[in-house]
Amino acid sequence: MFAAFDRIATHGIVSKPIPAEFGIEGYFFRYEHHFVYWRMLSNGDIGIVTILHERMHQIERFRDDFGLG
Repeated sequence: MFAAFDRIATHGIVSKPIPAEFGIEGYFFRYEHHFVYWRMLSNGDIGIVTILHERMHQIERFRDDFGLG
């Protein structure tokens, strides 16, 4: 999974934008049985926001992680 994180910066992994209704700028991609949510930080670094297993209720957990719940 850490190799996938390294490929974010070089665009070596395809990410999709987080839906606009969340009001958060960021992206996500699937890695094996997980969904990785990430965003660009103000200093230009990449921040991994959360990693969710496919069995977890993604929308509810995503709202909790971003403080939108």
